This record gives sequence, structure tokens and C-alpha cells, in this order.
Amino acid sequence: MTASGARAQGRMARLLRAPLLHFALIGGVLFLASRHFGSEAPEADIFISASEIETLRDDWQRQTGRAPDAREQRALIDARIDDELLLREAREMGWHRSDAVIQRRLIQNQRFLTPDDGASEAERLRRAFEQGMDRSDLVVRRRLLERMKLWIASEARNDPPSDAELEAHHERHAARFARPERVRLSQIFLSRDRHGDALAAEAARLAAVLEGGSVAPAEAASHSDPFLLANDLPLSSREELGRRFGWDFADGAMRARDAGWTGPIPSSYGVHFVWIHERVKGGRRPFEEVRAALRADWMRQREGEILRERHRQLRAAHTVEIESEGGGPRGLSRDADPRPDPAVHRGDSAATSPPMRAP
Repeated sequence: MTASGARAQGRMARLLRAPLLHFALIGGVLFLASRHFGSEAPEADIFISASEIETLRDDWQRQTGRAPDAREQRALIDARIDDELLLREAREMGWHRSDAVIQRRLIQNQRFLTPDDGASEAERLRRAFEQGMDRSDLVVRRRLLERMKLWIASEARNDPPSDAELEAHHERHAARFARPERVRLSQIFLSRDRHGDALAAEAARLAAVLEGGSVAPAEAASHSDPFLLANDLPLSSREELGRRFGWDFADGAMRARDAGWTGPIPSSYGVHFVWIHERVKGGRRPFEEVRAALRADWMRQREGEILRERHRQLRAAHTVEIESEGGGPRGLSRDADPRPDPAVHRGDSAATSPPMRAP
């Protein structure tokens, strides 16, 4: 090998051992790999895990006695997403640290865990935040959600409806605020607990007696089993009867003929025979009579619409990922809530809410 060749080979050896070359080569490999395989997916703002979905399904089944169908499960997940978005916003405003109710709850939790350590309340609170209790405690979550919803709904309270808007609401929902039909009745009661399997036979026997016309309404108590509720009932609507006796009784009583015995009509307690003394037809109530109820209903619907609008704004501003049952991501989205909006109308257009800011 010539002297020049030896020098060139030495320079190449020194170059191959140089750290800068190693760094450049590693960087080039990583760059090519990222171009080939693509960059990592962006981290979601809200992540709903498969285990959370399973918990939602279990809670539903405990409450209803059956598993949710696909539509119901989607509604459960949507509600969870909405709650997580509201919680995120509450934390961004610092409410999890400034709220006195939450502070007392976290200190109480720490006292339960370490009752005799002599720590100050400030120290207990610091420990609670370090341990993530402000995120895991259900009472804290409920408190933050309650405050957020009340704060968002305050827009409706700060902008009450005019009389014209209430009158328009009355026109759209006249049946809801109408005076219901009411009946005044006497009833003879046969107890399911007392007669058991013989209840149907006893009801048939009593029906035959009543059809003979020998039992006046004033004698109802003498033919009735003991009953906590009165034999003679004042003017009552279907809703009032339903709350006291059950809806089968309420429907049967409202359909009963006037001035005669009708039955047997089932209830939550047994069966009944009823005599209608008086029937007062329902009808539209004057605006002034229902103004307060109209305002409360309008405000409730308006608050709900503002909350739904806020949910849409939050969904549009954040990414949400839902884990599939197999463990993989079902989707990463940043779009508006697709659910329908039963908006309360102001004039001819649906009410909308601008983005809100913390007070």
C-alpha cells in the first residue's frame, strides 16, 4: 500500500469513529423510518377505554335488568364524553383547586387514610392532589359537573323570556298546560293480599251484586276491604289517580260510565269498582294562570339547549378517542356532536349560545 493510500485509509477510520458521524447516521435512519412508517397518531384529549364502556354497560344492566342495545350504549358513551369534556374545562379554570366543597372532601379523605399523622390541612390537601384524588373521587367529579352545568345554564337565567316568547311557547305546547279532565268518584276495593287466588271469584261475585242495583255509592265502605285510601275521592285527574293507585286504575276510572258501577278495575293493590259522581272536562288555561309554569318550562328547555350547544363547541375543540372492544382505537375525531337538538325557539330560529368564558 502506498503512503497516500495509508493516509486515506487512516482518515476514513478516524471518520467512522467520529461521534458526529454516528449522530448523523442515527438521525438519518430515524428520519427515513418516520417517512416510511408515518408519525405517531396525536394523543386524544378525551380517551374512553374499553373497560370504561364495560362499566357503563354493567351499571345500565344493574339499573334496568338488561344489557343496553347499540343505540343505548352509544348514548351512554356520548354522555360520558360530555361529562369528561365539562370536567376538563372545569379543571382548566382551576375549580378543582379553588372550590371549598372539593377542598373539604379531599381533606376528609386524607384524614380517613392517615387520621393520626398530625398533618396540617394544607399538607393533607397537597397530598390529595399528589395522589390524584381530585380525579378519582366521585364526589369531586359530581361537584365539578354540577358547577359547570349551573354556570353554563346561567346564560338562560340572565336572559329571561319575554311575554311574547312565553305566549308563543304556550301556543306550541298548549296541551301540556291545559286543565286536565277530572272525576269525582266512590270506589269499592278488594284486596289482593286478603283474597289471594280467590280474588277473581270474589270480584265476579261482587260484580253480580252491584249489577242488581242494590248498592248505593254511600254504602261503598260496607262492601269494601279495609283500605288506607278513602272510598270517596274528590275531583282528581288521571295523573293524580295514577300516582295514588297506578296507571291501570287511572285509565279505567277515566273511562268509567257516569252514575253507575264500573269494574273490576285493577290497581297496584287489588281490584276496584268505581262510581263516577261528577266529571269536569279539561280545557285550555288562560295565559296568566300558567305564566309561572310556562316560564319554568321555557327556562328548563333553554338551559338544556345551551348545555347541548356547549357540548358541541367542546367536541369541536377537542379530540376524542374511543377504544374498541378488541383494545384498539375506534376513532380519533374533532367534530361537532351529531345528536339532534330539540332547541327552544326564540322567534323563528333556534336559540344558539356563543362560546363561554370563565367568570
